[in-house]
Amino acid sequence: MQPDASLSWLALGLTAGLASRLSARVLRRFDSPDGVFRATLPDLESCHLPAQVAQAIVKKESFKRAEKELAFKRLRAARS
Repeated sequence: MQPDASLSWLALGLTAGLASRLSARVLRRFDSPDGVFRATLPDLESCHLPAQVAQAIVKKESFKRAEKELAFKRLRAARS
């Protein structure tokens, strides 16, 4: 998995309110986490996501936390 893909997977997993069934639904529809984050708000809403979840995906709200998590893991790996 490439770093960019890791970031997208982690960001998707960290999206508040996006439980496993909803994650599976959007991944089936958009093929990948990158596809989910490229989707428009109407496209996400058509998957019957709660409005707050769809808006969080469009705004990429979980990416900052995902970047911090990956940076922390890389730092720990470098120290090992």
